[in-house]
Amino acid sequence: MPFINIHSPLAELKKVRTIVNCYKKLNSNLHFLQIMQMQEIVAY
Repeated sequence: MPFINIHSPLAELKKVRTIVNCYKKLNSNLHFLQIMQMQEIVAY
């Protein structure tokens, strides 16, 4: 259970959104790498 700051829910929301955005970027990067690997395999 993550610690939630009750006094500033907006700050918590921003923190969560930042984490979600980081995960989205990470996922898209991993997906991009997988596509690159597939293309390399096809190239050989």
